[in-house]
Amino acid sequence: MFKKWKILSKKEKAQAILKYVMVIIGTLVISFAGVVFLLPTNINSGGLSGIGIFFTTIFGLEGANKELVYNIVTFAANAILWLTGLIFLGKDFAMKTLLSTLVYSLGNALFTFVPGVSDFASSIYTLFVGEALTPSTGDLILLCAFGGVFTGFGISFTFIAGGSSG
Repeated sequence: MFKKWKILSKKEKAQAILKYVMVIIGTLVISFAGVVFLLPTNINSGGLSGIGIFFTTIFGLEGANKELVYNIVTFAANAILWLTGLIFLGKDFAMKTLLSTLVYSLGNALFTFVPGVSDFASSIYTLFVGEALTPSTGDLILLCAFGGVFTGFGISFTFIAGGSSG
């Protein structure tokens, strides 16, 4: 990619940068949806975040342990799929997928562990369920819908840019 970079026009360079920015934005939206809407309620949306939620549910984890295991499992699964994509789909696709993998893991950590940001993410969840320890069925449906919409938006944004979320 870097050898070709020198021969690209300014317009082509701008388009390439825009695609990478789109991958970053789309991936952050996917991460946000997973941490705010799906992980706290164990709603499994499928994919790699679903595998992470599956493992946290099987082991009955809560709080920081749940978030840590979720982050580790999704990162490890993303790494395996990235290597597979590099081998079978080419370097350009693999670079965008690597970027998405790293941003997804960093986004998960940002939304779960960084003070201020994680508090903001928790406050959004609290808007839906209030102070209840267990969300009602209506709350779960609403969280599922919002999680699906945000995840779908993020994935489509990433795909349009020619990347993959894992």
